[in-house]
Amino acid sequence: MFSQTTALHKILQLKKRIRAIAGGTAPFKDAHFATFPEKLIEPMIKAGCPKGGIVLDCFFGAGTTGVVAKKLNRNYLGIELNPEYIKIAEKRISQVPESLGL
Repeated sequence: MFSQTTALHKILQLKKRIRAIAGGTAPFKDAHFATFPEKLIEPMIKAGCPKGGIVLDCFFGAGTTGVVAKKLNRNYLGIELNPEYIKIAEKRISQVPESLGL
């Protein structure tokens, strides 16, 4: 069983790793305010969804999850309330080439 000190230490280590991977937000021209780097979610999509499976993102924003899912041969379902963000996501995802099924 972890002590509170050990648990806090583990959380701080995890935060450092996430920052190292993420490097902060990943802005682009049509930026959504909280766009995150693709490499941050790539391992999670690979681990949690088989090729051809469906990735669900309930806060789709600028569509980073959809972009990564498409690149990794996964389907995606994005839910977003803001019509402007939907347009941004659609544009970004349309720029990802169709996969060769590799």
